[in-house]
Order: sequence, then structure tokens, then C-alpha cells
Amino acid sequence: RDAHQHFWRYTAEEYGWIDDSMAAIRRDFLPPELENEIRIAGVDGVISVQARQSVEETRWLLELADAHPFICGVVGWAPLTDPAAPRLLAEWHAAHPKLRGVRHVLQGEPDERYMLRDDFNRGIAALAGLGLADRNNVAGVVRAHATRQVRDLKAAMCDPHIQDLSDWTMTVDDAKGQNIFSVGFDLKPTRTKP
Repeated sequence: RDAHQHFWRYTAEEYGWIDDSMAAIRRDFLPPELENEIRIAGVDGVISVQARQSVEETRWLLELADAHPFICGVVGWAPLTDPAAPRLLAEWHAAHPKLRGVRHVLQGEPDERYMLRDDFNRGIAALAGLGLADRNNVAGVVRAHATRQVRDLKAAMCDPHIQDLSDWTMTVDDAKGQNIFSVGFDLKPTRTKP
């Protein structure tokens, strides 16, 4: 089951991902309405998740969480590739204890290697340094990373210019240096003449 929840003041410009198939949600979703619904359902609190990749929305969600006790936490968005991201994350974390994490919608990035960029990974490290990322919530990033790496390996094995893949390895460690995932191969592709 998908249990995440969003707040927004709907505008077509800001929420362009809400297409015609989702016309029923082309409206505002705000705390007073949700508070009534969760009370009826016997739910004590929620974690609100960003719906747009913007600093402004994350700030707004944190303000809503500060004002409404039933909002137990926020998973926002931060510009993880920006050199200022660690400072911004530290400020938010210090000012808003309900900040629980940050997500970045990777499937929306045109660069399929976006998550392998050094600047993106520095942002992920900043999250880990604040306790906003752990072995469990990094697992999705690791799986996607591994999938792309294996695809790259398969392409390399078919590349006639690559002779030796015996040293190919991939290891992903968490912020404490503990291994989360690793894979390696001991193989030397050879070519035979047709």
C-alpha cells in the first residue's frame, strides 16, 4: 500500500504532472480537510511528502508541520546538487525537528546517470550526516545505481574495444563506511573470430 500524503494549493503551472487522468485531485489539499478525515479514520498523525521539487514547497510544508500537531513529519525536497545544500539542510534540520527526510524524483531527470554525479552524492552524504538518510532509505538509490551499473557492464562486455573486465567492481558504502551493496566480477571477455 502507498501511504504517503501531499498538501498543495493547486495550480496547473505548478502541478503539471497532474494530468487529465487525475482530474479529481486538481484542487487544493490543505491541513484542515485532512485533519477531519484522519480523525474520522482514527489516524493520529501523518508524514507529509513533497509534491514539487522546490525549496519553497519544502519550507511551506515545514511551516504547516509547525502549525499542525497531527503532521508528525515532512519529507521535503532540497537541491542536493547545489554546493549550498548542506548548509540549507542543516538550517532546516535545526529549525524544524519534524524534517524527516528529503526525496528527489530521479525518474524525472533527463540524465540517466544523475544519481552517479559527484554533486548529487555530496548532497546524499549531507543528508546522512544529519541523520536524514540511513541504510534503509538509501536502498532505493542503491538499487537504481546497481541497475545502471550492471547495464553499463553489459554494454562494456559487448564493446569490442574493452578487453579486460576482471577488475570491474561496484561498492556502495553508507556515511559510516559500512558496506550497503557490492558486486564484482572476475571475468575476461574474449572474442572469437567468426
